[in-house]
Amino acid sequence: MNTPGADDLNTLMKRLQAFRSRIPAQLLKNVKTGTALILEPDDAARGTLQELIERMGFRVFAVKTVEEARKTADALRDLSLVVSVPRPRGDDDRSGLEFLSQLKTRSPNLIPILSVSFAESEDAVGALRQNILGFFIKPYEPDEVLRNLGDLLYLYDRTNYLVRLLAEVDTLVSDWATKFSTPK
Repeated sequence: MNTPGADDLNTLMKRLQAFRSRIPAQLLKNVKTGTALILEPDDAARGTLQELIERMGFRVFAVKTVEEARKTADALRDLSLVVSVPRPRGDDDRSGLEFLSQLKTRSPNLIPILSVSFAESEDAVGALRQNILGFFIKPYEPDEVLRNLGDLLYLYDRTNYLVRLLAEVDTLVSDWATKFSTPK
């Protein structure tokens, strides 16, 4: 395998800078950070989801119970994404699926996602009937979660998703230009 040399790196940086220069500055000023809420009683699963969703550029609030989720959702005005398990422990009379459905009714632009294990497949079928837009299957495969989340964001908020991606490219190119600048 050939190791790229300084000429290859300079060529790549020139191409990236040329791409970056075509991104309208006004477009990058309109980047909206999304807000996500995760309802997941399992600490490890909640932490994994939080890390992955933050990687997608969201400000994330993560809670363990439906009651905490309701309070958090009521306090947030710009909630754009909610991930919930079907049956949070300790909330026997209230399901995460019902919570998602109620939020979707209240906020039509919200993207509700159900987090299910293979044993909860009947909940996934019920979610389709309640207008839940997507699923994450436990145990979480990071690349699959990111790909599915990207697909959902593109499908339901195309413009903002693309603007956020362009802003991310702009930042990366700027960082790379500083890190990999070679003397002329």
